[in-house]
Amino acid sequence: MKILMFIVVAIAAVGLILGLGIRGGGDDPEPDDFTASDASEIAASLSHVYSGFFGDDLYLADGETKAEATDFYPNGSSRGSTENYVTFKVLKDKAAAKSQFSTIRMSYASQIGKTVMGSEIKGTYAKAAMDDAIGYYNNLASSSYLYYAGYYGNVLFESYFLLQGKAVSEDEISKLANAIYEAIINPMDVSQAKRYAEPIPEPADDVTCRLLVYGNANQDNYLDQADLELIQRIAAGSWDSAKYPYADANVDGKVDQKDVDVVKRFLAGQPATMYYTDWNLNVSSIQYPLSGNIAGTYDSSLWFAQIVGVYDDVKYLCRTQAYIDALREDMFPGASKNIVAQGSNGNFDPEKLIANNIKVVIGDPFGISAEYLEKVSKFKSIQTVLIPENRDINGLNWSNSVVTLGVMFNKQENT
Repeated sequence: MKILMFIVVAIAAVGLILGLGIRGGGDDPEPDDFTASDASEIAASLSHVYSGFFGDDLYLADGETKAEATDFYPNGSSRGSTENYVTFKVLKDKAAAKSQFSTIRMSYASQIGKTVMGSEIKGTYAKAAMDDAIGYYNNLASSSYLYYAGYYGNVLFESYFLLQGKAVSEDEISKLANAIYEAIINPMDVSQAKRYAEPIPEPADDVTCRLLVYGNANQDNYLDQADLELIQRIAAGSWDSAKYPYADANVDGKVDQKDVDVVKRFLAGQPATMYYTDWNLNVSSIQYPLSGNIAGTYDSSLWFAQIVGVYDDVKYLCRTQAYIDALREDMFPGASKNIVAQGSNGNFDPEKLIANNIKVVIGDPFGISAEYLEKVSKFKSIQTVLIPENRDINGLNWSNSVVTLGVMFNKQENT
């Protein structure tokens, strides 16, 4: 009877222990699968904290989403991939990540043991605390490369690194694996990520800057997207005004978003104030784009108008009628019929310009004197461009005028 009571008590005790979840030694139960929700925050974390063997910097690539995001840096190679990268994907669940990883694993495993350029490809299975990972690498004579992929929870990553003058080792791969794992479990706001800025190029030594317009930041002969992108990089960093004087598109003594905005207007053909270097090597301005009836000084004004593509808009010359009648018809068709003569050689007469509805005056100091400029300043409807046509002035010549007028009239495709 006593034995029976002991057995009953013992059974009851065991039941109580099991009911309370009290267990003896052995492995802890596996935790729930890790689940991430934002790939961009994982990539942001890696770009913010990682600096090591595989790169001093990793930059969060533009276009990141919650589903996929990439860190990268240029590797300076002309090979197929010119960037080293780590791409993170947040998938539906761990099963989806494992499934995609299995495909990658088969592909990577097939490379291990092969010989490329006399060097055997090695495999790696370093994974830190992640669910699984695999990679293969090859240490060549002057460079090395690593393909490395893995997953943790519902996060899958793939990476590629090309290194010059370095040999990949298991120890460095293990450090990389740990950094990736830490980024996955410690996501960071995207605002903390490093972003890549293209280095500002040096002005080309073999290009003569003929385009005198502020906004022509790289000082070549075109106002284009390259100038806009350079101004954006300068605005985001620092400005060397001696090296890039034309980057200050609005001539306010600094390079910022306002300069970016005004160059965008230029490229879109939208009205804006355009500054340029005039024949006195001072800063002058016009209201862009130039348009309307044109007045010139010599037949050289007609040549310029033909090149730019505004010949039909030339309606006035500050010359005599005899001068205009003597122009060759095969060179200047319709000139004697369509162009009004001022009646005398010399300075432009602003009153006659107004009477003939002239909007733009081009020429040189023979007709555009200080006296004329003082008088015409009272007439806001007339724009006078101070760039040389018939002679060199202070180192500026016809080539400066052709490309500059082309931009001012928004017809640089002709010049």
